[in-house]
Amino acid sequence: MKSGKLVRLYSRPKGEYPQSSNLILLRSIASLEPNLKTQISVISVVDYYELYQAGLKDAIVLDLGQAQTYSRGHLPGAVHLPVTRIVRQDGYATGLMPSKAALIELAREYGLCSGKTIYLYDDEGGGWAGRMAWILDILGVEKVVYIDGGLRAWMYAGYPLSSQREVPEASDAPEELNTYPCIQLEELQKVLEENQPLNLIDARSAGEYNGVRQFAQRAGRIPGAQHYEWTRAMRLDSDYTLRSLDVIRSELQTLYSDMSNQFVVYCQTHHRSGLSYLMCRLLGLNVRAYAGSWSEWGNNADVPIQND
Repeated sequence: MKSGKLVRLYSRPKGEYPQSSNLILLRSIASLEPNLKTQISVISVVDYYELYQAGLKDAIVLDLGQAQTYSRGHLPGAVHLPVTRIVRQDGYATGLMPSKAALIELAREYGLCSGKTIYLYDDEGGGWAGRMAWILDILGVEKVVYIDGGLRAWMYAGYPLSSQREVPEASDAPEELNTYPCIQLEELQKVLEENQPLNLIDARSAGEYNGVRQFAQRAGRIPGAQHYEWTRAMRLDSDYTLRSLDVIRSELQTLYSDMSNQFVVYCQTHHRSGLSYLMCRLLGLNVRAYAGSWSEWGNNADVPIQND
């Protein structure tokens, strides 16, 4: 990204918003996967608008919102990416990581590994954008920027929308993926059975977490999971931007005694927990996502559950 202007990550009062995360290097348990090289940061709509007005260079802007919403109006220059391209279903599990072939084709078609900075947003406050950040970690993209609050924050600020449908530009794609950010059921089950250190975040509603609301054959939660609903991280009463990362970190510290432990996030399909993943990455935490989530765990009679 080339620009003659210094881009502020946030224009609001000091201490009110998160700063960009440092480059996070993680090592897989099996030590077989390459370290994550993706640098994920966040930018306000105010500063993104200024950057766009100055001439956004070497960048791809991805809209992860609904197709009909994109057609009515979106951020200028944004390319729509259907969320069906970043999920896969296998039996009850509806939010699995796409196949290797599907991800490589996605990267090729949208030019995701062209070396450009990728800006992400959605129309709901970060769930799908966060899941896309997870996908870009798997693809090994170097620079990812979340446009804080996405379309809701953009409209809240009164900025103009574009109705021009942008077309992605293809590029070369990676030959291999880094699957470290994705933990499978069998590995998670083993971690729990061996009582390995783990900070497990359940991003669903309180009713789902407690077993009152049921969307699988069994109701409840994965043993040891703490409840931190995905919407808790955002400002629901205004523009759906992220709350202060310092505050979020403090809240997590009341739930987990050791923040250096590996975090695993999940929900029903790793849609809502996409924002939880993004939140943890911005906090500099060692985080992975259980994409099978409750749609897989809650429909498997051979794994343990907890409920109230």
